[in-house]
Amino acid sequence: LDLVFSCSMSYEALTTHVTNVLRSHKLLAHVVDWYCDSKSGSVTQGFIRGFILYYVPVTLLRRKLKLAILQRSVAVGGFSATVRAINIFLSEEKHEERLSTLLNKFGYSKESVSELRPAISGCVGIVLATLLDHSLVNSVFVLWCLMRGLPFILPRIPYGPTLAMCLAATQIGTTWVKRPLELDQSYRKFLISQGGKRASVLEMFGNEDIPVRMLCAINHPGQSCSGHAVRYCLQSFLRAVKLYAPLQLAFFIMSQNRSVKKSLIGLLKSSLFMVFYCASAWVILCINFKKPFVSDRSTISTKALYMRLWISGLGVLIENPSRRSELAQYCCTYAADSLYKHGLVRGMYTPNRAIGIAVLAFSWFLLMWNHRSQPKVLSKWLLEFKAKEIKEPEIHRDAEIQQI
Repeated sequence: LDLVFSCSMSYEALTTHVTNVLRSHKLLAHVVDWYCDSKSGSVTQGFIRGFILYYVPVTLLRRKLKLAILQRSVAVGGFSATVRAINIFLSEEKHEERLSTLLNKFGYSKESVSELRPAISGCVGIVLATLLDHSLVNSVFVLWCLMRGLPFILPRIPYGPTLAMCLAATQIGTTWVKRPLELDQSYRKFLISQGGKRASVLEMFGNEDIPVRMLCAINHPGQSCSGHAVRYCLQSFLRAVKLYAPLQLAFFIMSQNRSVKKSLIGLLKSSLFMVFYCASAWVILCINFKKPFVSDRSTISTKALYMRLWISGLGVLIENPSRRSELAQYCCTYAADSLYKHGLVRGMYTPNRAIGIAVLAFSWFLLMWNHRSQPKVLSKWLLEFKAKEIKEPEIHRDAEIQQI
């Protein structure tokens, strides 16, 4: 996404140059005119851009050509082309009048048509994408979209992202320790790499409710609590720097106003957040599971972890306010996924594809109704909503790159 975003302006210049060259050929000139000037050309362009947006970065990252990647690329292209086609269709005067009449019945102004058209287009587009690629209807992607759509309709409360982050952190942490198979496996690998604890340690905590008196012997054998805390935090900081340094470097290269100081501060904040996120699970527990908080007969049960691991979420306060919502939505996705999978394991319900598609349609209705709040690479470059419908974002371009 960063690659596409940074190259979008040069892409337009290159497209203009190539178009002029192709128009010099008599036969190709007709094809180019159809592609560039007609409504059908806009739809075709949407498919090509959607295909490239997914296929190129994912293929470069995985360094393999897979049929699954090709299928997903076609689905993204189909989504983009469908959204453009429906939006063009509903932009016709007779259809806009019908939409305006419908909105008036629900108390909305005529100006809301510019939000309703993209919302309807997003619904239809995502449904078509799920038909082209059935694997899109998976719990993580469905919940990922839902978590990004819900903030537009939920009431704003003070420190809402921090509260959501604390709830997500205690759910993820407890599941990671007690029910690791119910956690998304890719995210579980990420936690293991950043957590820095051996698999044998996790197995001991997960297999049974061990007594509190054995916590330190299992968590840091041969080390004092203070010595373990210092060593673990230093090692966690180094792991976090290795994780975030390439990302900060990419943001620095693509930012218009490059600042070494801001980049280093951003790297430091993100690294400290990760240190606090992990240390709250493995360092602070040595304090939380000692007197006067517990008795010698207490055990490290699921309930006990739930009551303590929420502290990990407070690390989000280290980050900038603009990043807190993104991190909360990201973690809430995996927390909700673990709850969903726990219900599956207990036989409370079974997977339902129709419900998954309905949730996706609802999520994209919310996202596209608020398309002005989405990154330009999505709303303008990919889906080509009219420029007059898109207000200039209040956030700086550097912040928008971080959001993407």
